[in-house]
Amino acid sequence: MKRYLTAFIIALAVLGITARVYCYQAEVVDISGTKYFPAVKEALAKAKESINLVMFVIELSQYREDSEINQLVNGLIEAKQRGVDVEVILDQNVDFVQRRHTSDWEAKIRSIRAYKRLRDTGIRVYYDEPVRYTHAKTIVIDKSVVVLGSTNWTESSFNKSNEVNVLINSKGLAEVIFPRKSGHKEELVLA
Repeated sequence: MKRYLTAFIIALAVLGITARVYCYQAEVVDISGTKYFPAVKEALAKAKESINLVMFVIELSQYREDSEINQLVNGLIEAKQRGVDVEVILDQNVDFVQRRHTSDWEAKIRSIRAYKRLRDTGIRVYYDEPVRYTHAKTIVIDKSVVVLGSTNWTESSFNKSNEVNVLINSKGLAEVIFPRKSGHKEELVLA
């Protein structure tokens, strides 16, 4: 019985140590639903050094210059103009359904207006690799603020969907998500 108890205690200790390896000191703020837009807009405005954004879809509004999405994209541009290093990774939205070979895949490229607008203002903007979806909706600001959640930058996400998001103040988590300055899409490392 002592052997089993000793083995059990050792197993708990190992599990406890392993679990702590993946834990980070953090302050977590719920920015779900209507709290997302003002929180992200403010976080972008406060950026001092860097913004790394990975977004599945950004659909700029052609009809509402003051739309939430346009305001957030403008926030990225204003940050760049302030001297903040801004990098954006977008998904190509490749249709994998019923496709056997990469030559058969069709790129939808829904974020093309956003891509062009960001690129034209000097922001480093890339599309992901076509062989996999980049379904992340992640922002890392100043290597310490992380925004994670389900919100795409689309009118539907902002006005019709129930979305869940958090703003996390954690240098440890930010380092895991963007462990190095990527500089190019092939070097992007998302943990």
